[in-house]
Amino acid sequence: MIMRASDRMVAMARERCRSGRWRLTGRSGRADFPPEAGWRVADSGYIRPSVTTPTCLDDHGEVIRFGTRWGEAGPPREAYSEVHHSERFAPIVTVAEAIIAYLTKTYDVVVEDISSLAQERELKYSFTPEIAHMRRMLEITPGRGDAARLLVGFTDLPSVELQAGAFFDAAFPGCGCDACDEEWSGCAARLDETVLAVARGAFSENIRGRRVETFLGRPEGSYRSSYRLKHLPYSAAYIARARRLLKPLKAGWQPWPKRQTTA
Repeated sequence: MIMRASDRMVAMARERCRSGRWRLTGRSGRADFPPEAGWRVADSGYIRPSVTTPTCLDDHGEVIRFGTRWGEAGPPREAYSEVHHSERFAPIVTVAEAIIAYLTKTYDVVVEDISSLAQERELKYSFTPEIAHMRRMLEITPGRGDAARLLVGFTDLPSVELQAGAFFDAAFPGCGCDACDEEWSGCAARLDETVLAVARGAFSENIRGRRVETFLGRPEGSYRSSYRLKHLPYSAAYIARARRLLKPLKAGWQPWPKRQTTA
């Protein structure tokens, strides 16, 4: 049976596709920087769970090979406003749950479910397209003030969205529309690297004049952006608080403290 996405899922994917802000490698319109030397996901002790890839069939009963469908001709125009087989992204949620469990076991952190508080706080999310699409939202706070906190949102696409520090955000998948043709395993690999980079302190943010600069050191391709504050969906009060928060972090966000083990 072919599962079609709801109108709400289509709207979510269409909004992501329009907004470069939703692509980890394209928020500033620039390609990834070279890989970050010095660390690997395997070195962290985290092991991604084994997940079975969902089998999705087209209208002719053939297995769809996501990520390779369009070739040089590119996708048809209507594919940018269609979302079929969104269930193919379900394994990303499983991976996110596993890495949250790893963070909780490995680091001195507090994990709080803030789903019920999302609309009461000024959470400043640029989570797309609105908080109403979130099934669940978790806040992970490390046990030192100069380490970046992490927010994890689970949407009904299904997808996983992150916000770290003051301004960084990313979605996995970056877009769920048919035209973008993303497949789950590459998204999960980027999710692993992004979360672990934040936890190990390979992450920095700076406000210089009217621009914010972000760097995330990932082993498979580092991310750097620079963009105008006025283009971000944050209030003036939030930006003022972010300036005060980031000013003393000359060396960037620090590594999360490890959880003390008892003999």
